[in-house]
Amino acid sequence: MDPVSTAQLAILVTLSLGLLGVIWDRWIEREIIEVAFVMVSNIAHWGLLAAFFVSPIDHSRWLLSAALVLVGDLVKLAFLRVHRFTPRGASTRAMIGPSSVFAAGYAAITGLEVLAR
Repeated sequence: MDPVSTAQLAILVTLSLGLLGVIWDRWIEREIIEVAFVMVSNIAHWGLLAAFFVSPIDHSRWLLSAALVLVGDLVKLAFLRVHRFTPRGASTRAMIGPSSVFAAGYAAITGLEVLAR
């Protein structure tokens, strides 16, 4: 596996594992609707990971999905900033931090692919 693919794989695995923590957090708070949304998101992340292995050289099949996740995270960050949404008394910063990590991860995955071409 080339260095770009290895870096993308490491980022994708880290982000996918991080979502397991998000599911646990939502479960503890008994936010059942949010658990359902996060589980769908988690399935999508693991699906991207599976697609990575199915097509390890031509990532164009899953690159669009990674770019769409990035756009979704950027929309979420804009929403958090504009509306200062703070569930459970968490600060806006506490909400923006984890979303920023996911946005940065998907920006890195997408950017690495664009630079590798």
